[in-house]
Amino acid sequence: MGKFCRIATPILPYLWLIIIGPLAPQIDLIADNLTVDILTLFLIFVISVTGVICSRTEPSQKLVKSALITKLVLIPFYVLFFIAGTGMAFAAILPIFTGLSIIVIILLAVIDYLILIDTSIYAVQAIIKAGSDGYLTKSETIISCILSFVFCLDVIAIIVVTDKCNKAAKKLNVVRGI
Repeated sequence: MGKFCRIATPILPYLWLIIIGPLAPQIDLIADNLTVDILTLFLIFVISVTGVICSRTEPSQKLVKSALITKLVLIPFYVLFFIAGTGMAFAAILPIFTGLSIIVIILLAVIDYLILIDTSIYAVQAIIKAGSDGYLTKSETIISCILSFVFCLDVIAIIVVTDKCNKAAKKLNVVRGI
């Protein structure tokens, strides 16, 4: 799988969500938009699993780098959902918006976590491949896989794994005389 496909496959559907979302009228089509968003998230999940299956023969360094880029590129989505959730929390202060705000906050949190799980599919594949190639110990592999499903720690974990893989690869190249 080419570099563009490894990176673009998990990111392009999110861009579609951001572009298509504001175009539809939000007041009359909330249920329809929610259905489209849920179907899109399901499509993203299917694309991610397909990407994982297609890229299992890739070297672990490429997979780790792709997972890192994917996690870093999607940080604005997380920030956007956090800002929207914070705005809804402040709107909940007014009694008229309390019920709707709570529902929207929960919905945003669920969608945000689904995005995290989607990117974690790539990260876990890359971490397991790096562990099986000897770049990580078994405990580092397990801890990094677990941290891939925790907000903020997922980015830190994949950065550490990428650093360890790069250092181990440099050591191997120096030992082999390359």
